[in-house]
Amino acid sequence: MLKPHLKSFLGKLGLLVLLDEFRMKYQGLRNYRRNRKFSVEQPQFILPDKKILYETFKLDYQAYYRSGRETARWLINQYQEVAERPLENILDWGCGPARVVRHLPFLAEKCDIFGSDFNKETISWCKENIPEVKFVVNEIEPPIALSDNYFSFIYAISVFTHLSVERNLGWFRELHRLLAPSGVLLFTTQGKAFYHDLTEVEKNHYDQGHLVVRQNNQEGRRIYSTYHPPDFVLSAISDLYSLVMHQVDNGEKGRPEQDIWILRKK
Repeated sequence: MLKPHLKSFLGKLGLLVLLDEFRMKYQGLRNYRRNRKFSVEQPQFILPDKKILYETFKLDYQAYYRSGRETARWLINQYQEVAERPLENILDWGCGPARVVRHLPFLAEKCDIFGSDFNKETISWCKENIPEVKFVVNEIEPPIALSDNYFSFIYAISVFTHLSVERNLGWFRELHRLLAPSGVLLFTTQGKAFYHDLTEVEKNHYDQGHLVVRQNNQEGRRIYSTYHPPDFVLSAISDLYSLVMHQVDNGEKGRPEQDIWILRKK
C-alpha cells in the first residue's frame, strides 16, 4: 500500500491514473487461472467487460459472483430488521456492473427493482444482460428521472466515497425525494478505519468534521476518493433523515471496512 504522502504526490502529478491501469493489468494476470476456472464452471453466468468490472470492484470473477450474492442477502436482512413498511421498490444507486442488484430479483420476487449509475457504458451492459432489473442512467449530479416517494429501500455501496462535498449534499436531498415515507437509505463511507491513509493535513481536516476529498481523477471515478467524518454526515442528513444505525470499523481486523449508515426518511 502506498504511503499517504506518496499517494497524494502521485495524484497531483496525475500518475495515479497510470498506476491504476497497471494495477488492473496486474490483477488480470494474477487471477487469470482463477477467472478461467470460474468461466468454465459457470458458463451461464454472464460477466461484464474487464474494464467495467475493475472500475467498481476487482478482476476476480468468483468474488464478483459470491460477494454480490452475499451482499444482496445481507441488504434484505438489514432492511427487514429496521423496516416500518413492506419491502416494495428497491433502488441500487451507483449500481456499477450489477454486482449486487442482479441477485435481488431472486430474493425479493415481488419488488420492483432498479439500478442506476452515471457510467453510460456500464448501464448499457446491464440493460443488455440483466433483464430482471430496470436500469437508468443518472448524471453525476441530481436529479434522476425517477418518481417522488417511490422506493421503500435505497442503498449505495461505496458511492458517496467518490463524490465532492456539493454532490454529497445534493444526492442526500435527491435520494430523500425518491424515498417513500419512512423509507430506508443504507450507504457506506470511508471512515475511521481509513484514517491511516490520510496525510497530516487531511487528518486535521477530517478531525474538524470536514469531508476529505482527493481529486485524483474525474469525479465519480474509482480513484476520486473521499473520506467521511461522522460529523459531516450527521450535519448533512439532520433535516432529512433520522439515524437508525451507524456501524464504525476501527480497522482492528487488518483490512479496513467502510462505515455502514442506515437512515430513515423523516
